[in-house]
Amino acid sequence: IDTQDRRFFMIRCPDIPLDEQDYTDFYEFINNKDNMNQLYNYFMTYENTSYKVGFGRAPETMYKKEIILDNAPAYKKFIYTNINKLVGIIHTSQDLNIMATEYAKNNYMSSSWTLTRFGIEIKNILQPYFKRNNGTKYDLRNINAEELRKHLYNNDKDYYNYINDIKHLKEQKW
Repeated sequence: IDTQDRRFFMIRCPDIPLDEQDYTDFYEFINNKDNMNQLYNYFMTYENTSYKVGFGRAPETMYKKEIILDNAPAYKKFIYTNINKLVGIIHTSQDLNIMATEYAKNNYMSSSWTLTRFGIEIKNILQPYFKRNNGTKYDLRNINAEELRKHLYNNDKDYYNYINDIKHLKEQKW
């Protein structure tokens, strides 16, 4: 699921099965014709004029948001999880692409992005450090890891919190 996809409504289901009695009760209920008739009548008479089915976006659940964050491209995960490898150096766009591709390979992730998409996305992520001087470069020589962390947090708070396993997508305080 990508960040622009509005078709999915995701619900996290528990991994632990219900007790056997719960299943027994459920099947007794649905196998009873009177119960099913009551349920059918309930839905047929339920006031639903305030709902516009088929219009608007599916609700944004926390589970759907987690799936979207987890499916971020490998190059974004590379930048957000390898801060110490990035600071103190000038990186060309090509160098970052090679590093991100290697990261994807080592972590069994897809690296099928185009160079154009990669360039656009990395520029968006590392905009303050972007320099155009004999090619695209990102000058991270004069910043430390904490400064880059702060920038990445401000660039995408939800993703920063998710990738760093900060629960409840809470705000950082810098």
